[in-house]
Amino acid sequence: MYRDPVPENGRENGASSFAPSEPKEREGEIFRTETVGKEGKLSESILSQEEVNALLRGLSEGEIETQAKAADSGEPVKQYNLASQERVIRGRMPTLEIINERFARFFQVTLSATLRKTVEFSPQGIEMVKFGDFVKKIPMPSNINILRLESLRRNILLIIDARMVYLLVDHMFGGSGRGHVKIEGRDFSPIEARISRNVMDLAIGDFEKAWAPVHPMPITYIRSEINPQFAAIVAPTEMVVTMAYRLEIDGQGRTIYICIPYSTIEPIKEKLYTGFQSDQYEVDSRWINRLQERVEEAPLEIEAFIGETRFTLRDILGWKTGDVFSLDRYVSEPVEVRVEGIVRFLARPGIFRHHRAIRIERRVPPPTRYEEEDETSPL
Repeated sequence: MYRDPVPENGRENGASSFAPSEPKEREGEIFRTETVGKEGKLSESILSQEEVNALLRGLSEGEIETQAKAADSGEPVKQYNLASQERVIRGRMPTLEIINERFARFFQVTLSATLRKTVEFSPQGIEMVKFGDFVKKIPMPSNINILRLESLRRNILLIIDARMVYLLVDHMFGGSGRGHVKIEGRDFSPIEARISRNVMDLAIGDFEKAWAPVHPMPITYIRSEINPQFAAIVAPTEMVVTMAYRLEIDGQGRTIYICIPYSTIEPIKEKLYTGFQSDQYEVDSRWINRLQERVEEAPLEIEAFIGETRFTLRDILGWKTGDVFSLDRYVSEPVEVRVEGIVRFLARPGIFRHHRAIRIERRVPPPTRYEEEDETSPL
């Protein structure tokens, strides 16, 4: 219970010396803090009025610094906007790189077969840039195709340089591609638009096939533009993945771009950052076809086995013209047709156009590996 303050010259009658008392303000004292020392005694930190006035005077005259100096590390300071949509993309996307190479390989074969000429179509790399910066690199005019990824419900761009469109049209109609065409100030003609659309359809098919082992990517054509301003699929500050390809025909080449917003592939980014698991099981159809052609042209030795019997060496040495001996098969039994020593067919012997011949009656299944080892075993 609190009591009235104790007089300085003594104690109140019956009052305890430990009764709390309110501190009396000393003359000239405006600030006082009390802390408990290590020995349990109270210590006072007091600023007198003169010290406070000196501090205020130093602040007003600038003698005392109010801001701490930043440590000088010698490195330039870079500004960072937390409101920016630019994302920090760490590491490579190996699966996307493999898809990129697969698409380039597929489209090179397809376009070479279409033009009946040697075409070089090679990937030039993958970049992550802002859409506004990418648009500045697009030559004008260009054949800008807006496509829709149905599985991800977002749009992408397939961009073909106008000079490449004219080059493709020239080669389609048997030209050499060496002619000069003025591209400024005009739109594509109906024939040029049709040819570029056909080439784009071929590219879409190969692009879908390249993505198939990773994620189904059906694509729908929306429209074509020649001005990048009318093909803004995302905001200028949004990040996009750009894939550049170099298309060369008879030494003349241009760049083709595919632009995919990063937000489009973000739902499947885990598949793109991991390894291409199905690539090791994938087979090259061209290699298989060539191997099959070579195997089919391989020469084989075929023989018709009529029968066998056993003789001693004395019997063989005593053979003479006109001797007859019987085999282990009846005339009604079919003969074995052996391919490289393996029985594969049963046939009937006969004569065809004055030549000895056999007629295949049925196929014999190939022996299993166990049967082959059993037949060749020395035991």
